[in-house]
Amino acid sequence: MFQIKQTYSSLILLIVLFLSGQYAEGQSLESDAVERKFQVQLDKPSYLPLEPIVVEFSANLKHTDAKPVFGRDVTMTVFSDGQVREAGSIGPTEEPAVQLPSNLRQFSLGVSKPDEVVSYRGVIAVTLASEYLSAPGTYQLQFFLHTSGSKIASEVVTVSVDSPKGVDLKAFRFLTKEKGTTSFDWVWKQKDGVRVLSRFVDEFAGSVYSDYAILYLGNVQLAKNEVDAAQKQFEKITNNSNSYLSENAKRNLDEIERRKSRAVDLPQ
Repeated sequence: MFQIKQTYSSLILLIVLFLSGQYAEGQSLESDAVERKFQVQLDKPSYLPLEPIVVEFSANLKHTDAKPVFGRDVTMTVFSDGQVREAGSIGPTEEPAVQLPSNLRQFSLGVSKPDEVVSYRGVIAVTLASEYLSAPGTYQLQFFLHTSGSKIASEVVTVSVDSPKGVDLKAFRFLTKEKGTTSFDWVWKQKDGVRVLSRFVDEFAGSVYSDYAILYLGNVQLAKNEVDAAQKQFEKITNNSNSYLSENAKRNLDEIERRKSRAVDLPQ
């Protein structure tokens, strides 16, 4: 009789331990569901001096976290030749990240509930790289997303900067003369800035810098409400392999379409 009771007690203990293990596993999954993650991917392994570094960011954040603006909320650290250099916000874009559709997460008891992780994606052309990656060589980059009082680190990525040649070298020398940046901000500061930028697009077509010039020229023309001229520029780069350029061009073409539709709907 005592042996039967002992066997029964052992069986109860095993059931309790099993259920405890199941509960612990469910708690672990719950914890994983709210783990923040931040990942980066460069569009290519090597660049030229002054060429913007195109980075695709993806982040899994808590649903209570603020929607990130990668250009504002991400900082960069550059490692090279034993030196560590801290950069500020990678900017200049202030556009919010794109929120991806949420998924359902399966828990151990077979119950589905909305995932507590919210995923975001964004593509940024890091123009401040011209300051921190100005000379040919190999660099390691690490990005940090600042959100809700937390600083989330990406993995370290390696990028090389090569010496420009041919048309790239000619375009590089031109840009160095014009303040040494591919942000093209000098267009607004110079009286003939738009004309100079248009000449740059024509003279240095095929260089790694020219498509950025096309995008900027289109933005300037759109800001001046020269819609048809801007449309021609954006259409040149809609199929560009550079996702930053193609996505911005398509977004601007959508804006042009909206403007034209509003103009048609206005009473004559």
